[in-house]
Amino acid sequence: MENKETIKSITFILGGALLQLFNGIGDGWASTLVAVFGFIIFYIGLDKLKDGLDNTGQSGVGMLKIAALIGATGALIDLIPLLGWLATLAYITAFVLELLGFVKLKSSGSLGTEGKSGVTLLLVAMVLAIVQAFFSFLPFVGSFFSTPFALAALALVFFGWVKVQDDILSRS
Repeated sequence: MENKETIKSITFILGGALLQLFNGIGDGWASTLVAVFGFIIFYIGLDKLKDGLDNTGQSGVGMLKIAALIGATGALIDLIPLLGWLATLAYITAFVLELLGFVKLKSSGSLGTEGKSGVTLLLVAMVLAIVQAFFSFLPFVGSFFSTPFALAALALVFFGWVKVQDDILSRS
């Protein structure tokens, strides 16, 4: 994969991932629409990235793409009153697929040490997102405790994808 396409793909992925996470920080229909837009950009970036990876990496990216589609669908469903339970099921499914996709991506031979450490940061960000989701259920103080975890996940996603980008650029 040439450097220009790599930078472009990771830029799309990074922007989309950050916009998705905004839904965990923001509230209301506007943040949900921003998250849907993020899922779309994330998907486009992954589609561009897969060409430069081996079969294992492509398989991981394929799972991430499916997770993005399910996540976007869940976010759109979340806009419909009384269907929050269905959106939650979609989010959980997307989360599991994303977790599996990152594990596969981490075992890709196309990534070196730096890229794999970036994927590790992405996995840690997912764990923080789970913690953030649990804290958000606490009455009265939930948002106070969940916000730092959401912000930490946001930072880790940024630095994780930057490490993946740096690794791919150094190998091409």
